[in-house]
Amino acid sequence: MNLDFFIMGTEKGGSTYLLDCLREHPGIFMPRKEVSFFENYLYDPDDLTAFTSQFDDAQAGQKLGVKRPTMLGHPEFGERLNRHFPEAKLIAILRNPIDRALSAYTQHKTMRTIPNRPAEWFFDRILQGPIDGYPRASLVLEHGLYERNLRRVERFFPTDRIFLLTLDEVRADNLGALRRTYRFLGVDEDYQPTGARRQPMRAPYSPILAGYRRLQSRVLHEMTEDGFLVRRKLPLMRAADVASVAGYRMLEAVLPRGEKPRLSPELRNRLLAYYDEDITGLERRLDRDLSAWRS
Repeated sequence: MNLDFFIMGTEKGGSTYLLDCLREHPGIFMPRKEVSFFENYLYDPDDLTAFTSQFDDAQAGQKLGVKRPTMLGHPEFGERLNRHFPEAKLIAILRNPIDRALSAYTQHKTMRTIPNRPAEWFFDRILQGPIDGYPRASLVLEHGLYERNLRRVERFFPTDRIFLLTLDEVRADNLGALRRTYRFLGVDEDYQPTGARRQPMRAPYSPILAGYRRLQSRVLHEMTEDGFLVRRKLPLMRAADVASVAGYRMLEAVLPRGEKPRLSPELRNRLLAYYDEDITGLERRLDRDLSAWRS
């Protein structure tokens, strides 16, 4: 098989919205869920069966794509993808890196890959260096270094095969952003998916939902030594997974979404200093003013 495109970024940047809209297009086939094959604990360069089997239902002539938005920040992703699919096109939606980091913090906390501590504590601590026992905690920050991560990918893929959007422009003009994405992929750009008007990035911040997610993660996953979550292989795990998701959906429907974590002005300024040089490089790359990200 030939992979036509890969949504590589960014985590908590609106990639699920893009996946939903692209999957509706009759000229495109994508697996419903994220594809984590290229990550360390799964990747086997000599056996792509687990990867290619996800396209068994594709129709002739459809463009084939996958989504895994953490890959933009994965140091070996470009080399690994190039080894198997050197002609693939790459897509990323980029979000204000501080806002993205706050959303990622919420998700990682519920998945137990960072300490269950307040946002102010976590970002103050991670800016100082690694946290013992949480080898992937630094990725909450590093996945927002877009310019650095793009340069790493460009060692293996030319810029004309990388398509970049910002979440701001997707929110401002959903259909325009989708039309340009379809054009980049070479499919009918006038197609309008039913979910196009849905606004991306409505993350829940309810403490009850967060506690449920942590319990769900503890039941369904075990953690590798390098901090990856791996689904447990036990009897009835499929039934437990379905039941836990159904329970989460019921709670989500009746509970308020909660308040997004807030950071002190001093800590937000430290985060801005961390990202400032990278934002400047991205402004040059996109020829676009990203000053709103600094406010």
